[in-house]
Amino acid sequence: LTTIQPRSWAALPLGTRLKYAIKDQLTRWSTKRFVVRKRQGSWFLIDKANFVDRYLEIRGGWENEQLSMLKQLVVSEGKSDQRATFLDIGAHAGYYAIHMAKLVIFDRIVCIEADAHNAAQLHANLFLNKLTHRIEVVQGAASDKAGSLFLRPGPNKNRGATSIVKPGTDGSYRVRALTIDSLEHGSAGLIVAKIDVEGGELAVLAGMQALMDTNCCSLQIESSEDKIAQLSALLTARGFEWKAQVRHDNFFVRMGARSNANHPVSAGAAG
Repeated sequence: LTTIQPRSWAALPLGTRLKYAIKDQLTRWSTKRFVVRKRQGSWFLIDKANFVDRYLEIRGGWENEQLSMLKQLVVSEGKSDQRATFLDIGAHAGYYAIHMAKLVIFDRIVCIEADAHNAAQLHANLFLNKLTHRIEVVQGAASDKAGSLFLRPGPNKNRGATSIVKPGTDGSYRVRALTIDSLEHGSAGLIVAKIDVEGGELAVLAGMQALMDTNCCSLQIESSEDKIAQLSALLTARGFEWKAQVRHDNFFVRMGARSNANHPVSAGAAG
């Protein structure tokens, strides 16, 4: 069990901070908002107005510590004879899915992204990396039941900050809601999921109970500090073991199908 604290800006060497600061300023001055860059062996359409993309442009990677931890769990916990599925839930522009496609163990990779702008960029990145037939894209919001929800997109400077809101909220639009259980029905395999849904993680888990109960699972879940204890207790009760925390992401593993599935996840517990 471990908690990893990535190096803060202040902890970086002075020369590194200076290099990044200069790159950031040059990026802000550039008249080209959109560029295509090769980063960590893959091609990405970069939107310099968006925080995640600008970070990728300047530093060459995004959430490297989290991605490394997830890959480590996949390699250490997976078995060669298992059917393996990777679910990128809240995929944004597909950064995780594209990296996971390089691991030969996955039989299926699915991106779930609710925001139309993010989904468009995701499709572009799959095209650039010749992965349009390797990675599936489902445009919709993963939740505890099928139907529809209202999504408020994040601003251009941070398109990852989308949120599910009440109908009629200014700037929101209707999106498809779906359960993860409706997308994947396999059992006795390995499910690896990255869940980054801006506060909707309990609803996502409530909509993937059958999948979690019948498969080995490795989960990376971004959650706010006030929900971590609740999230951990919920998953521990379902047989998961907490493995690590990296910033706001917690990692849980259960190797084997659940022996007792009488305690459903409640989306209402999100409070």
